[in-house]
Amino acid sequence: MKKNFPRNTTYKSILNPKYISLHGFIISLPETFDALGNTTVLRDIRNVIKRVTVAGEDLVIKKFARPSMLNRFIYGRLRKSKAMRAYEYSLRLQKMGLHTPEPIGAIDTYHHGTISQSFYVSRYSQYNSLECINHFMEHQEQIKPLLNALCELFITLHDAGVMYNDLNILNILYKELPDGKYDFELIDTNRISFHTKLSKKQRIKDLSRLSCAPIPYCYLLQQYAKRMNYDADDFQLMGLFGRLLLHKRHLYKQRLKHDR
Repeated sequence: MKKNFPRNTTYKSILNPKYISLHGFIISLPETFDALGNTTVLRDIRNVIKRVTVAGEDLVIKKFARPSMLNRFIYGRLRKSKAMRAYEYSLRLQKMGLHTPEPIGAIDTYHHGTISQSFYVSRYSQYNSLECINHFMEHQEQIKPLLNALCELFITLHDAGVMYNDLNILNILYKELPDGKYDFELIDTNRISFHTKLSKKQRIKDLSRLSCAPIPYCYLLQQYAKRMNYDADDFQLMGLFGRLLLHKRHLYKQRLKHDR
């Protein structure tokens, strides 16, 4: 299907074969996303995420923020876009037996060979946010089983050679099952990297990025160390030190942006 994009603008798309009926909708997104009706905006901080029902399918559409001039060139010529990586990595996770909302498709537009817009589409997940773990002190007995299950998820990922590189608690959704166990779904998968084997240092680096309150964070590190037969005190110290370095780096970058 030919789209009437502006002159010197091209596009590249990918579609899950199970959702061929959504092809027209996917390739129309660069023109229609901003004006889509009957949508719920789930997030509008840098990236824009909307929920919409199309042809009976409950979908989530993520429009990635326009990258810097350098990254526009890199994503246009040298590296796959965030949307394309999110689609491909989600499929790869599924093949590994790890859960993520069903990937539907992705589309990028290019102007004069540099990336202009980028969209990723997946099924909407009914799972819950992990923000509840920040209330660990008030509800320890209820939250400990969830944290233990989350620890097992991290070990499963790392044992499979998966570095998430963006362990924001908003990027992991959960559901409590009838038997009291938990199931998880991974979202925002575009930063993932796949390895043959992860070292202890790589595991710590990945866990250092986990954004949650300090007390549940320390509890997770302790449980992870016990399961891996690491020294718990040493592992917690390394995790906290890594987290502090990341925080300092973030503050430094924010200061540089402000000074400009």
